[in-house]
Amino acid sequence: MLIDNGLAVGGTLTMTANLSQGLKRYGNHSIAAVFAVDPRLAAPFFKGTAELRYLRVPFNYMSRLSLKQFFDRTPGLRLVSKPGRFVLNAVGRRFNAFYVFRLARYLRRVKADVIHINSGSDPIVAAHDIDVPIIMHLHGMIPLDLDPRTRRLFGRVTRFIAISEVVREAYLKAGFDPGKVSVVNNFVVKTEPSSQTRGEARRSLGLDPGIDVIGIVGRVVPWKGTREFIAAMLLVAAKRPAARFLIVGDSSESPPEFVQSLHEQIAVAGLTERFLFIPHLADPGVAYRACSVLVHASIEPEPFGMVIIEAMVEGTPVVAANFGGPAEIIDDGVSGILVEPRDAAALSGAVLGLLEKPERAERIVAEARRRVEERFSEAAAMKSLTQVYERAIRDQAVSSGRDA
Repeated sequence: MLIDNGLAVGGTLTMTANLSQGLKRYGNHSIAAVFAVDPRLAAPFFKGTAELRYLRVPFNYMSRLSLKQFFDRTPGLRLVSKPGRFVLNAVGRRFNAFYVFRLARYLRRVKADVIHINSGSDPIVAAHDIDVPIIMHLHGMIPLDLDPRTRRLFGRVTRFIAISEVVREAYLKAGFDPGKVSVVNNFVVKTEPSSQTRGEARRSLGLDPGIDVIGIVGRVVPWKGTREFIAAMLLVAAKRPAARFLIVGDSSESPPEFVQSLHEQIAVAGLTERFLFIPHLADPGVAYRACSVLVHASIEPEPFGMVIIEAMVEGTPVVAANFGGPAEIIDDGVSGILVEPRDAAALSGAVLGLLEKPERAERIVAEARRRVEERFSEAAAMKSLTQVYERAIRDQAVSSGRDA
């Protein structure tokens, strides 16, 4: 059983679907998947490998974000922001009682051997009286000030999976059992590039096939560095007057004023016609294939960087902020380029360097593909994941007294 409570099409949903495909291919397992994303958007990712169930989560992280913004922006409430949000979060969780009830009923019907949670703590509540191992897949850093309720719920988890060493380190700093966590890197289902050419990909997006295209792919939220990407690309635009810039990603998690500020940032420079915003692509690979260079510009520690390995597969060189997971993926100067976060000059310089030296870009692309095949392939991940499942089943049997 795979569970993902994420609300947007992003790395977590992609990995949930990749897990479904991998488990089906390498073990012929029967998969059931529960998700909260619009099923019209989510279903194609699973490619028929799982029984799918959509369950809406009434009080989710977007609800919590809205509460935070409400308290932070309302005069007179800032002083009680933290305790006020705590009270309202507690009340809000009661709205999820029906979701927990429906999920628990579904879990009992499916009779899964393993419950694998990719996001959210409510599924732990739903599974509390079911004698099945619970795997919590950590796609982000556990904060040091994790709330007591979630900390207690995490105590019920049989095994944890961290998607990178940096996520594992955050887990340990938060004070959790080092013996219960394993690192299983995110992976790509296929390691061969699409047959679609770069020119064809650009035409499909309405772009001239002969121009330079630099893009960023991922949720359009402040910490993903969209503003910093634009600042750097304004510098690139001055040197490459024919270049175009892609911003591909869902902005529904961001305040409208943040998204508006991005458009204003571009408009002030007089370059509106050279930037293309695309909220969603049925095949994100089209964006990677269209780009001469892909940028990953997070300004906070990135747990992994799924788009990096996806771009590597498609033969697109990557320039990434050296903050968190990307440093575990990229061998700087060999399989990609790492730059300091928030450094527009360094970012633009790295991009221009690849555009001006295509032979270097080709060497980086070749090494990047080799790295993906060795470290981030489906086969390698399924081998590690199977070992985690087997250990979790043994641990659960011991804890429930079914095995000495």
